Amino acid sequence: MKSKFLNQKKIKVIICFLLIFITSISYYYSDSMSITRQGINFWKALFTGDILHYYSLSQISVEQGEMIHYANYDMVLNLLISLWQLPLFILEKIIGGNILQFYIAKVYSKLYLIILVWWTGKVLQKIGKQMNYDDESLDNLFLMYISGITIFTTAGVVGQIDLFGILFILYALYYLLCDKKKLFMLFFILAVQCKFFALFILTPVILLQEKKIWKCCIEVVIPLLVTVIIALPFKLADPLGVAGKGSRLSEMVEYMLESKIYFLGYTIPIIFITYIAVCIIAYYLEISEEKGNWYIYFAYLGCLVLFLPMKTYPYWFIYFLPFTCLFFFINTKKRKRKLFIETVCSWALAVGYILNSYWCFSAFGVMWVSKVFQTERDFIALSNIWDKFGHASYYMAWTITYAPYVILLILITIYYNPKVQKKLTCDDKGEDISRGLTIRLIGNFLICNVGLILFLLAQINI
Repeated sequence: MKSKFLNQKKIKVIICFLLIFITSISYYYSDSMSITRQGINFWKALFTGDILHYYSLSQISVEQGEMIHYANYDMVLNLLISLWQLPLFILEKIIGGNILQFYIAKVYSKLYLIILVWWTGKVLQKIGKQMNYDDESLDNLFLMYISGITIFTTAGVVGQIDLFGILFILYALYYLLCDKKKLFMLFFILAVQCKFFALFILTPVILLQEKKIWKCCIEVVIPLLVTVIIALPFKLADPLGVAGKGSRLSEMVEYMLESKIYFLGYTIPIIFITYIAVCIIAYYLEISEEKGNWYIYFAYLGCLVLFLPMKTYPYWFIYFLPFTCLFFFINTKKRKRKLFIETVCSWALAVGYILNSYWCFSAFGVMWVSKVFQTERDFIALSNIWDKFGHASYYMAWTITYAPYVILLILITIYYNPKVQKKLTCDDKGEDISRGLTIRLIGNFLICNVGLILFLLAQINI
């Protein structure tokens, strides 16, 4: 019976990765082109002996139409991206021209994201094991994570690289659970090199774990210092090229500071109040038991107060997924109901992003669709919906689709507080959620591919 159960899990995992793969080879959002070119440009700059002018080389790529955006990542992340793109660089040197004109090159350029989905899921299982989850929960944890709707959005549709940062954040938390502080710091540094989001997510965990304020300051400053040291040679050698990199960072900071409250005659960014409050609470708390639950909880709080007050993209909410999946298996009570709520709220979030960022979910006109139907034009069904319902008079109707997921995050914050969980009793045996996970997987796939599905239905006149 156990063998049959494990086989069913393996089949679902295989199906899940197959659906992610189908999604990945169907879409090529403009950011994917820019990210891939950044990886190729790394090798160009390196092998021409001009690596310090990497950012200027990427500006040339923008001018030549090979990229949409300036290279806006730090060099460690550029290096990580480039590792997968080395074969494309070699082929482009041999063939000439732009290698991304070939469909197979576009397909290959995104496949590493599927590997990162598997890898982050395995590290999440390692964390679950440290938190004493049983074998069945560990299997379901992996499946729930890799089938998340934000996995389909980030790895499949939009092809973004936030999974690198998530991988290192999860490794950092895992080694902290193992009381290996040096390894925690190593992966904390790596996570910050990917995106500064990691700094906000893991700083409350440091304050919870370390009560000597000077040590806390050192641990928080080290990743920033590493970033400055790595960036310094590029800024000195190529100030104009690096200046182009700063525009996207400035835009992100504007998003973070956009939501404000009026207090004592001044407007104060909400993120200042909420994030400082979380840090103060983390520093104040003394924990002696269930440390793992507390570390995960405060990492989640850091994520919560970072993203909720700011404008986000369809792929940033993937940072919540590891935490919501981990929380789900802390308590076995009413798992079917909890899975239903999580599924419906996630679908509502996805619908909101599909309406608000329809161009991301319509970017399939240069993939296999163009080969089969002899067209390079994206189907406009989603933009038609936006044209009809996206204007001001319908503002409340489509923005309300975000509300269920926001409510879900607030309920998670209350319900999965370790002090609350300590008072709750657990069922002796958790409910079987295998059918619910299957429905969730199919629904996530269909919703994220709604633009593609509408196009295919139109072609066969349904």
